[in-house]
Amino acid sequence: MKKMKFWKAKRSIIKAGRRLWLKGIFSGTDGNMSLRVGDVFLITASGVSKGFLKLKDFGMVDIKTGEVRGNVSSEYRMHLQIYRKTEANAVVHAHPPFATALSCIKKINGISVDGKIDVSLLVESMLFLSGKPNLRAELKEGAFMPLVAFEPASSWELAEAVSDRLASSGSKVALMACHGAVATGSSLEEAVNLMELIENFSNVFLRTVRDAEFYSRFYEASRDPHEALKKMLEVREKLWNS
Repeated sequence: MKKMKFWKAKRSIIKAGRRLWLKGIFSGTDGNMSLRVGDVFLITASGVSKGFLKLKDFGMVDIKTGEVRGNVSSEYRMHLQIYRKTEANAVVHAHPPFATALSCIKKINGISVDGKIDVSLLVESMLFLSGKPNLRAELKEGAFMPLVAFEPASSWELAEAVSDRLASSGSKVALMACHGAVATGSSLEEAVNLMELIENFSNVFLRTVRDAEFYSRFYEASRDPHEALKKMLEVREKLWNS
């Protein structure tokens, strides 16, 4: 029975990966997806295209102990902390072109973004990309998608920052500064739909905003660029040598 659940979960992720790859949300071997199965979650392996996943291209992580089994994405820490701190059953992380460009934004109309993106440009975005439970509250107080401050990719710092922000905001999505986007859901279908909505909103937003200032290099957004680069290189070296 358990093997059948894992098989079905893998097939669902394979199908989702193909769907997002065809839409240009995944490219090369970037991004990762996971799906909770009981007390563990299956996650895509490191260094594989999400558009051409096979049944062998998965690892597993125990949510309680953090034990890693098999080849897992270097971003498994972020997935782990999201499962621990929210009610998510699925997580999708990607570097879609428009959403990633938006994650590099510094100021809009001369005003600092300050950790959030106003999504009130589109009704659908107000409904699905902010943490507000109803449209009336959003119309009154504003609707915002979290923009998590820069932390090195694949680090525990990033995992904690993203999971804490999702838990505190009530949002199921977030942008990560100079990095990309993450979408969660009660199902993989919901997480995939939300990732597509993030990219669609980002596309429209970037085409309509008139005065925006962006970071031109990742380390402009980093508190300690040398430490950030060091951590990212260490993670990559561990992966290459494993």
